[in-house]
Amino acid sequence: MRHIALTLILALLTTLCQAVEVGPYKVTKVVDGDTIKVMTDTGEQTVRILYVDTPETSDNKHGKKMPEGLKAKEFLIKLLNRSSDKNKKIRLYSSGNTLKKDRYNRILATPMVDIIAEEKLPNGKIFKYSTLLDVTEELILHGHSAYWRKYGDAQDPFHTLYKNAQQIAKQYERGIWKTAPKWAIDKSNERTAPKTAKQLLNKIDRAAALKLYEEELKKNPEHTHWLNLKSKKRHNKDCMTNFGTTKNGRWCTKDEGTACGMCGG
Repeated sequence: MRHIALTLILALLTTLCQAVEVGPYKVTKVVDGDTIKVMTDTGEQTVRILYVDTPETSDNKHGKKMPEGLKAKEFLIKLLNRSSDKNKKIRLYSSGNTLKKDRYNRILATPMVDIIAEEKLPNGKIFKYSTLLDVTEELILHGHSAYWRKYGDAQDPFHTLYKNAQQIAKQYERGIWKTAPKWAIDKSNERTAPKTAKQLLNKIDRAAALKLYEEELKKNPEHTHWLNLKSKKRHNKDCMTNFGTTKNGRWCTKDEGTACGMCGG
């Protein structure tokens, strides 16, 4: 009944406003094992699947091509095709109040697929029910990716689910844990570098900036963003590194400059 539990967890988290779930959206393309394209209400968007990093399907700046990369892509295609929706639509899930984007303007989320699952009852009968598949968990469980925590851990209870999935895949030598174990171990241990003194100082600056932001709003309600005068990039208050902290900048309206690729401006 693992999938029923997942459905209940998602419902509880979204009700408590600790997570956001959007869709359903039609998948227009599977780029590789950890990236897809979907058709949203505002057009086609690229989605980078959270907490996984599958091997590359071609040589690029992120790494060399590996045969496991194509296997991960093929697995993802089959997984998405299990959707019980006639148009093969999926939902996107992420912790927090809004979906975030990375520097490549890709949505960061975990796809959830509606499927018809089966459980065998004690009396021998088969019980069918509609539930959700967590694509991140499935990729980890079947050995197509390590639990990738470079940019932080997943919100519990998903952190525990993904750790357990990786332990099972490693124990039974599934996928990369059999054919590329060193690569898999390196990926599972990958983390961002410790914060520098400058980054820690920016956290203090951000707290001060938020206070100044509240004061500015009282005087000029239209000044809802911060404009970096050097890059001409516009940042909203969700931007953890640049909102109100760059020295060469000023408060601005939502229409000035160009939107930041990280926070969406």
